[in-house]
Amino acid sequence: MAIVARTRPRWAIVDVGIMKAGAVTTPIYPTLPPREVCAILRDSGATVALVETLEMARRLLDCGRPHGLREVIVFEADGDSDAGVTGWDDFVALSQVEVSARNDELETRCAAARPDDLATIVYTSGTSGEPKGVELTHGAFTFEMNAIRQVFPVGPDDTQLLFLPLAHIFARMTLFLQMRVGFTTAFSHSIGTVGVDFGRIKPTFIVAVPRLYEKLHEVVRAHVEEGGDIRKRVFDWAFAARRDKAKGVVAGVKRRYADRLVFEGIRERLGGRIRFLVSGAAPLGVETAEFFFAAGLPLLTGYGLTETAGAATANLLGNHRLGTVGRALPGVSVAIGDDAEILIRGPNVMRGYHDDEKGTARVIDDEGWLHTGDLGCLDADGFLTITGRKKDLLITAGGKTIAPRKLEAVLEESPFVAHAVVIADRRPYAVALIDLDEEQTRAWARDKGVSGDFRTLIEHPKVHELVTGLVDALNSELAGYETIKHWAALPKKLSQASGELTPTLKVRRGAVEKAHRSLINNLYR
Repeated sequence: MAIVARTRPRWAIVDVGIMKAGAVTTPIYPTLPPREVCAILRDSGATVALVETLEMARRLLDCGRPHGLREVIVFEADGDSDAGVTGWDDFVALSQVEVSARNDELETRCAAARPDDLATIVYTSGTSGEPKGVELTHGAFTFEMNAIRQVFPVGPDDTQLLFLPLAHIFARMTLFLQMRVGFTTAFSHSIGTVGVDFGRIKPTFIVAVPRLYEKLHEVVRAHVEEGGDIRKRVFDWAFAARRDKAKGVVAGVKRRYADRLVFEGIRERLGGRIRFLVSGAAPLGVETAEFFFAAGLPLLTGYGLTETAGAATANLLGNHRLGTVGRALPGVSVAIGDDAEILIRGPNVMRGYHDDEKGTARVIDDEGWLHTGDLGCLDADGFLTITGRKKDLLITAGGKTIAPRKLEAVLEESPFVAHAVVIADRRPYAVALIDLDEEQTRAWARDKGVSGDFRTLIEHPKVHELVTGLVDALNSELAGYETIKHWAALPKKLSQASGELTPTLKVRRGAVEKAHRSLINNLYR
């Protein structure tokens, strides 16, 4: 059974119901084009699809009902026989009749579930190639929940505010953890209401992708800059005082004053009860992590893949290192291969890719190690640092190897850069395409007396000077062969609709290069 909908309580209810009945859940992003949704329905062999709206159901049916799909159930519809769908209320009524008549069968199925039974097929977002269906078992999930429970201090009194897409393993794991631990989950109406929801719900923790934390950091910094020199001095002093690790009465007084002057207000905007924050699914800049720690909001990073049922490593409260993604969870083994590739082994590793034995054999070796495709290193205490992506390594025409994510991550730490894409493969040197953040760039331009539409703005000499400064700062820390010789601002933002971003907002490098081939060629002229 496939679920094609935004994060909401009914999503979670249906997911648990599917697994209790001994069936298999296939989560699908509702933002994907209908043809991609249909392709996943076909590949997974789904017989029932639960979708959000009647319009979405019609779009699916228009692209051709996948073979084997018997029924389409709509969360937000009473039903429409002409469209060949069942509305939510009718579905619930039918289900109640079935459960009343066959309750013994339901209990028998539930009791018969084994750890190695398939629970879900989750399709990867496909940054480099077609999405693959990751098969995860009930045993992988129960192991993962027990491992996380051992290291994260969450209990029945906690509340999380959930707004990440449940089609992603990261968000779904928090719901499974809730069932294991017993805390409360509040569902945000949308990403646009998150700011208000913090005040209403007053969560004790949240999980989110780095972009949310970076955005919050940018908003605070912009507020400080707009307040003039005095506010900036106060903020910088408070930030330095909170970061100061010195002990003693004077240091303690400084930190308390810093808290009262600056950071209490930030915590109150997030509801006033946050104990810790969790970031995953993409790299987080050290500067952003430092800001939240200084604000008294520990921001803990971790690392994992869909293929590892979520987290494989994590930084913990009282045991973390900025710039790393923490240490292996209990029962998980992490090693570094001869080519610096990160290898993971444990009961949380997938049983394989759906209907793809060759693909499975390429990533899981005979000893059970999952070859992640990510590059990294372990320090003496077992803390893992991600250094790049194996498939993303670029080989210049001169034979030099460049890890583009290392460069891109530095540029993306700037509030003015939404995405950066480094190009160098089989080319004489590295260049970069810069996707500027429109809101931040416009605000900066206004302060500099620069106006006009955004297309005109990104070509203005002052904006060019701003971005050149960012690139020059990066280049000063790089080896000569790594440096970015030229750059260009993208005339149109990267998006999911164009196929340049995945649903989790990762860049599809190949799609970007194809769409902007002319612009790239100009940089080499």
